[in-house]
Amino acid sequence: MPSRARRPDAAATEDEAALDVRAAADTITRLASESRDMSEPQITLYRLQACPYCERVVRTLNELDVEYRSRYVEPMHSERNVVKRVSGARSVPAIVDRETGVTMSESANIVEYLEGTYGDAATDGGRATDDAATDGGRATDDAATDGGRAVDAEGGA
Repeated sequence: MPSRARRPDAAATEDEAALDVRAAADTITRLASESRDMSEPQITLYRLQACPYCERVVRTLNELDVEYRSRYVEPMHSERNVVKRVSGARSVPAIVDRETGVTMSESANIVEYLEGTYGDAATDGGRATDDAATDGGRATDDAATDGGRAVDAEGGA
């Protein structure tokens, strides 16, 4: 039985098809990544449950209609490594604002920063990301929201 010889142009066509498939996959991956980035709130708040200082920051964020994500941290001060990695200290509350590049701790400082950056006195006339809010600016997370209060991505409240 004679073997079928592959035509030179068929190999080139297969290579081009493989390149097209790879390019399409790269485009899909890039667009999915951009979509995730746009849907995530700009501010991440590291906090403890029932912490009055953390609640002060939460109240301010809600009053200013600033969208944020809560990350609940370990109650044991010595185990708050995630907070130490992002802010340099283990104290809460701490925020990371991706929009401005600011990372800070201490509730009074955070409230002052939020009011100056996202309040009516801000130079942009208020909230920097009004158009991005889909739930009235209340806290959002990967899991759900609970009456405007942030719900932890790991499922805690």
